Amino acid sequence: MVPATITGKIVGGVCSLSGVLVIALPVPVIVSNFSRIYHQNQRADKRKAQKVCILN
Repeated sequence: MVPATITGKIVGGVCSLSGVLVIALPVPVIVSNFSRIYHQNQRADKRKAQKVCILN
């Protein structure tokens, strides 16, 4: 099924664009938070490894 009228085509286009934006806009926020937490964990692991080396 496809829209036949101009109004229907406009509504369909707006719906498709808004759907893409709804999915695409939060992705950078999620990726940046994941990256930040990953790097924090990496630094914490490195500090733990250094403490173990110093204690031995």
